[in-house]
Amino acid sequence: MSKLDMTLTEVVEAVGGGEIAGEPSFRCRSVASLEAAGAQQLSFVKSARHEERARASGAGALIVGAAIDGCSAHQVIVSDPQGAFSTLLQRIAIEKRRQPAGVDPRAVIYEGAELGDDVTVGPG
Repeated sequence: MSKLDMTLTEVVEAVGGGEIAGEPSFRCRSVASLEAAGAQQLSFVKSARHEERARASGAGALIVGAAIDGCSAHQVIVSDPQGAFSTLLQRIAIEKRRQPAGVDPRAVIYEGAELGDDVTVGPG
């Protein structure tokens, strides 16, 4: 599970466009595979041949290439679902790497070291 915390409107903006079938203000807390996704998670459907898996998924929202009838999940319709999902995963990875400025109390720093302004020092 990877943290996302975006509304469907924000998802559409982040992936460069698309159409929403469902509630635009629905908030996706994280992303997961079709099989593992829960009610507050976003997943994607690579192609029409995976529609049955999508209908069976517990995902709250899906990124799809075309609207899937009989699917209870909110849907973000884009031309390249896998590419759009990849864009979101890249965004999540960048956010994970970003750390706030400061020195972690578990950091090991040479006692004579001089640290610059707004530096980030992680544990170890």
